[in-house]
Amino acid sequence: MENQCEENMYDHTNNLIKKGDYVIIRKENFMKVHKVGENSIFTIAKDEVDTSSIIGKPFWTTFEIVPSKKCETINTLQPVTKVETLDKLRFDSLKSGVDNRLINDNGTSQQLSKENILDLRKAGKSGKEIVQTLIENSTSFTTKTEYSQEKYIRKKGKKYFQYLTISRPTIELLQEIYYRQDFFKINSIRMDTLAQILSYSDVKSDGVHLLYDSGSLGLTAASILNRIGVNTSGYLINLYPGNEPQNTIIKAMNFPSELLNRLINISMKNFIQGKENTVNISRNESKKLELPESNTEEQSTSECHSVNIDSSEISVQENPRKRKPSINADVDMVPQKKTKICAINLLNNNKADVLIVVAKEHPLNIVESLIHLVNKSRPFVIFHTNREPLQDTYVVLKQKYRVVNLKLFTNFLRSYQVLTDRTHPDIMTNSSNGYLLTGYFTQ
Repeated sequence: MENQCEENMYDHTNNLIKKGDYVIIRKENFMKVHKVGENSIFTIAKDEVDTSSIIGKPFWTTFEIVPSKKCETINTLQPVTKVETLDKLRFDSLKSGVDNRLINDNGTSQQLSKENILDLRKAGKSGKEIVQTLIENSTSFTTKTEYSQEKYIRKKGKKYFQYLTISRPTIELLQEIYYRQDFFKINSIRMDTLAQILSYSDVKSDGVHLLYDSGSLGLTAASILNRIGVNTSGYLINLYPGNEPQNTIIKAMNFPSELLNRLINISMKNFIQGKENTVNISRNESKKLELPESNTEEQSTSECHSVNIDSSEISVQENPRKRKPSINADVDMVPQKKTKICAINLLNNNKADVLIVVAKEHPLNIVESLIHLVNKSRPFVIFHTNREPLQDTYVVLKQKYRVVNLKLFTNFLRSYQVLTDRTHPDIMTNSSNGYLLTGYFTQ
């Protein structure tokens, strides 16, 4: 059972960071997605840091930001085995004040200048030593209350404790990062809502999953691929509006090529046109498009992704005046045609096991266009940020189609800060979470 779980995970056998990998740089509550390269540089707190030194190091390694010997303006990263803490920075010999009424914040309480602090960093002093020096040279530190002293130490520690952790990208971390930046870019999908989409759609390691996503930076598609896993027989047909799919989060997950080959991206317009053309052609011509029934589902779909002449022959049959391309022709010459045929062949051999619609527009027309492609007794999940479009879809599905267990609902998740004598809900909680319409097709 343990070996089976390991096989279903995407490549974790090699835990070392490679050139071209996406990583998540974490410093306390700060997180940022970064692509590693030989000369890749990222900015944190106005400091430019060269990340080429993390190549070949394991994920989840902690690094310290140290000044570079080659360039004064760019810092470098040095792996550490032990991280300094803020413990014992308050000295028992130093007294604390009763209140802060006598403290005058005029900027003269710190005797060290900015240049002196920079010299300490250039001299290689650790963050703990710098904070300790700031405490010793502060004329108002002893007059602060104990709470104010601890707050001062935490504030200076965040600034001068230059430790970073390089994490492997996960769906949860990527969702949190992009939700903090701009939740509209991922269609206001929270982590609990995403978990419900995957749960109600019953995403598994096998079968054909049909997804329409009109704008979530590839969050939904990446989550489905992550659950399908490597070395399985599951496929994902990702339909999208416009000319290009959104695959930012898919790239950031560092999925292996074996899993990405089972992701079929195709625009909604080309997919609908391809289905209409398939219905209009004769049975003899349609057999040329269909793959042999003797092959298994895995073999038939893998042929669509491999470089062969089948896609070239089909394009010639549609237009006999075109010159037949050579066997070694570049696959990128017919990407849309080849992708369309792969998607149509998948749905012709076996209908989809689930329909997931994550739409910014009204989802009714989309659902009616794709509803006949889903197997009987299989689930569907429709997500929208507003309730009214799902209400319209609910009524039409009840009247025109045979569906069971139809539910329209939303959920509200609120996090709490739990501290001693300071337990309360987070004030900055975002209430944007959207609505879900779920059910099962029976026709």
